[in-house]
Amino acid sequence: MDQHESLRDFIRAACRRKGVSLGEASRNMGRSRNWLERIVNYDPITGKGIKRPRVESCADIARYFGEDLNYVLQLAGYISPPVSPTSIVDEILTVANLLPLEGQEALLEYARLLKFRATSADTR
Repeated sequence: MDQHESLRDFIRAACRRKGVSLGEASRNMGRSRNWLERIVNYDPITGKGIKRPRVESCADIARYFGEDLNYVLQLAGYISPPVSPTSIVDEILTVANLLPLEGQEALLEYARLLKFRATSADTR
């Protein structure tokens, strides 16, 4: 099963769990009625539909269905699941590269804050 197939399956299952149709979910996210249908029904032969939603769209999907953004990004094929400390750093770099400059700066600021907190806790 390809990455997109996993995302399609996730969207279908999430709609069932939430008790909404693809069209209702799309509208509830502020999108056109057939937006999720175009993702779920993507046809690689004809190229019709949405092959892989943008990162911002993945964030909308995650938010609406109450799912972790990283999980949805993994299903969409943007990032790989972490399996070791090295892959965690790799994933952080992948995510950082997907962010606009202001997002990268915010990520760096947060990383510095975490480092400061860890260093402060070590000196107590």
